[in-house]
Amino acid sequence: MADLFLHIPNHGYSDEDLLFVSWLDANYYVSDKTQNAFKLTTTAGGAVYIQFGESVTAGFVREVTGSGITTITGLNHLEGELVQVTSNGIYLGLFTVASGSISVLTSVFSYTVGLPFESTLQPMKLDLSNLGLATTKKVSKVIISLNKTVAGKVGTGTQKLNSIVYRDAGSSDEEFPYFTGDREQTMPGGYSRAGDVMVKQDEPYPMTVLALTFDVGARND
Repeated sequence: MADLFLHIPNHGYSDEDLLFVSWLDANYYVSDKTQNAFKLTTTAGGAVYIQFGESVTAGFVREVTGSGITTITGLNHLEGELVQVTSNGIYLGLFTVASGSISVLTSVFSYTVGLPFESTLQPMKLDLSNLGLATTKKVSKVIISLNKTVAGKVGTGTQKLNSIVYRDAGSSDEEFPYFTGDREQTMPGGYSRAGDVMVKQDEPYPMTVLALTFDVGARND
């Protein structure tokens, strides 16, 4: 993909200025600036450019100034609750609100705090053509078609879920953007009459499942 260019007439930013980018929900640095445009990098003066994903019809950028914070306050309405925290598009973990605040391990400039939630997708049981629901079967692989997704798990039930693999072994550890496309996942377990498949998102990241395609084996018992 091509590098993302932001066209903002007379923006006034300088290279290495830190900006919050609303539609990416993250902070990035100005690079290769001209009077009316600039690119974004993941580090100040870095060579890893943010890539163009799709056209943006609404959003804003805001310069991030001053130092970050490690204590997030104003959470009295969530006193005693376990909350999830994201910052710069990264999930920071679970924290318990005490005295209306929480302390995170790294400095943050922008953040989102909220109660945990899980989304679960479990399709109807497989009814193989002319074989019926009671057929003993095995789902050996699933192809998951995703749109703008990060993280997520897939498996045969709540106790047999594996993380969706987005990278090949030994690939770069650089920041991973939202994923759109197909991922093939090997499924655990053997033959059974259930043949269940479950997709779950238990972290505060976006997930849109467009389709599930199964590789299924069947046998007569």
